[in-house]
Amino acid sequence: MAQSRRLAPLVCAVVALAALVAAFLAWRLVGDDSSSGSRTFTGQETAAVEAAQTEAANLLSFRRAHFDADVKRALAGATGSVVTDIKRRTADVKKLITAGKFDLVAKVTHAALVGRVDDDKVTGYVVLVSLNGYRSDQLTNPTAQQNLSVTVVQQSGRWLVNQVDSIGVTS
Repeated sequence: MAQSRRLAPLVCAVVALAALVAAFLAWRLVGDDSSSGSRTFTGQETAAVEAAQTEAANLLSFRRAHFDADVKRALAGATGSVVTDIKRRTADVKKLITAGKFDLVAKVTHAALVGRVDDDKVTGYVVLVSLNGYRSDQLTNPTAQQNLSVTVVQQSGRWLVNQVDSIGVTS
């Protein structure tokens, strides 16, 4: 009994120390701004994310009544192989929406900055963009969700889409 009375303060000290260590670790893991994604973006990062959202939606939105203008808009926000892809698929998209009598509309639901790209070919940012795709004849139900990795580069003072990759399961 006397021995347990002598160990009681030691046990309390060990438990208190363990609680302090656990609290510190929890604070570091949860409260650290750099790991929680709550840091403030630079002006360039903000502009890159905004451009990636706009241009991703432009690449997936085509209306029959304004098809040529929509293609020009998509081309104006693109560079490199993305321009080639738009031009290659333009006739097929026009044929599809004309025959089906619907328009395609994409709405951004989420976007997240992945980071900066600096390699021999490009300097820019990679942004993850999630979009819901709608057909004009089914506007209440999204027909497809697209999760894209969009690389934007700055050329002549404008942010342009340089690469688009689909992420995850697609239909």
